[in-house]
Amino acid sequence: MRKAGAAVAKLRFGSPEHCCELDDRTLAHLAVVIVDELRRNDGFPFTFQDDVGATTVWLFSQRPTGVRFR
Repeated sequence: MRKAGAAVAKLRFGSPEHCCELDDRTLAHLAVVIVDELRRNDGFPFTFQDDVGATTVWLFSQRPTGVRFR
């Protein structure tokens, strides 16, 4: 959940692209964990809240994944 006034970072993944907005600190932590898992070719579920509700996607090394900080 994003705090008021917190910087917004985006985790982008998949094709078609999905996007999850998080505060910078949370995404920085998640990026380390995600890169470590993908580096070992481990797939894993990732659940996030969006405007529609909760969404779960399967992340794996063959799926395009990117992090953007502002």
